[in-house]
Amino acid sequence: MQLLPHIVVMAVLLTGSVEQSVVIDQHKGKSSKDGRVGIRVSYRTGEVQHVYNNSPAKYAGILRGDTVIEVNGVQKDCHAIHGVPGTTVHLRLLRGERTFDLDLTRVERSKLL
Repeated sequence: MQLLPHIVVMAVLLTGSVEQSVVIDQHKGKSSKDGRVGIRVSYRTGEVQHVYNNSPAKYAGILRGDTVIEVNGVQKDCHAIHGVPGTTVHLRLLRGERTFDLDLTRVERSKLL
């Protein structure tokens, strides 16, 4: 019988009325939500409030004032932008009257600070 090299624990966090699951990898001691694309977004409106320098979002051309309208095909699910570093997130954004799609690879949060 082969044992898994780590244990994955599911934790549920409540943020206001929004419930989200976070996977914690006890082997690495990091949350699955450590991955970022380099934008700060209003969770209420989806508007991009800040784009971090040297981030996947900056290199992809996301601008302050763009609006995230879908994350991985789900409307206004801005919490899903965060995830496991190295994984891809699909964003549909609105700029003026134009929509556009981007696939961004999440990086560790510490690399954006």
